[in-house]
Amino acid sequence: MNDILDFCDQRKLKEVSKPKETSRYKEVNCAIMKGEGLFRLPVFTKQFCHLLLDELDAIEKSDCPKGRPNSMNKSGILLNEYGFDTYLLGPLRQQYLAPVTSLLFPNSGGICLDLPKAFTVTYGSGHDLDLSCHFDNSEVTLNVALGYDGFSGGHLVFGRMKDELASQDSLKTPLHVEHRTGWGVLHRGGHMHSAEKLLGGKRCNLIMWMRSSAVGNVTCPMCNQPPQLLPTPGADDGFTIQDQGTQITVPRQREVDVCHAL
Repeated sequence: MNDILDFCDQRKLKEVSKPKETSRYKEVNCAIMKGEGLFRLPVFTKQFCHLLLDELDAIEKSDCPKGRPNSMNKSGILLNEYGFDTYLLGPLRQQYLAPVTSLLFPNSGGICLDLPKAFTVTYGSGHDLDLSCHFDNSEVTLNVALGYDGFSGGHLVFGRMKDELASQDSLKTPLHVEHRTGWGVLHRGGHMHSAEKLLGGKRCNLIMWMRSSAVGNVTCPMCNQPPQLLPTPGADDGFTIQDQGTQITVPRQREVDVCHAL
C-alpha cells in the first residue's frame, strides 16, 4: 500500500505540481480549458484505474455497509470508509494537488485546503444516468475519470459561477468536457456544472471535494451565509471548532459540524 502512488502518472504530475516560481497559468503543464478556472491534468495511469475499479467492484458486491456519496448521487462509495485516505488520497492531495491549487485558486481557498472529502460516483443501467445542474460543497473539486471500457455520452457540462447568474441561466453558453481515463478536471466548487445522460455502458469517476475551513468557517459554500453549526455523527464536513482549552482550531473527531443548510 505504501507504493500505491507508483500508479499515479508521476512524471506528468511532478511537472504540474512544481511550476516555476514566476509561472502564470499558461506555464503550468496542464490543459487550460475555455472558461476561467477550469483545468485538465493527468492523475492516474490507465493500469491503476483498472485496478481501482476492480477493488471498487469488490466493495460494491460485499456486505460491507456503504454510505451514500452525497445528496445527489445514489450510486458510489465514500472512500474514507475503506482506508483510501491514508495511502492514496492524502499523499495525492498533499504532494501533488496542493501546489497546483495554491497557484491556480489562491483567492478561492486553494492555499489552505485542509478538509477533503472523496468518493466515487457510478453511472449506468441500475444507477444514475445523468446529474442535474449543481455546485459542489467545496472550495476546489477534482473529478477524475476512472473509465470502464465502452461507455458513451455522459460528458460534463460547465456553465458560470453560482454567484454570476440565476440558476435557470447557469448553463448558458455551456462548455462540454469529455471524460478521459486517468485524467482529472480541476475546478472551483462554485462552478455550476452537470453531467449529460449516459448513452451506453457504465462509467465511474473519483471526485475529491477539497474544502478550506478558513473559508467555510466564515461563509458556508452551500448557503453563502455564516455557518450555523449543528453537531451530527460522522467525520468533519468542511468546518472546524475552537477548542476552548487550547484556543486551537481543530475538526471534531467524533461529530461533524454541518451548516444547518446542508
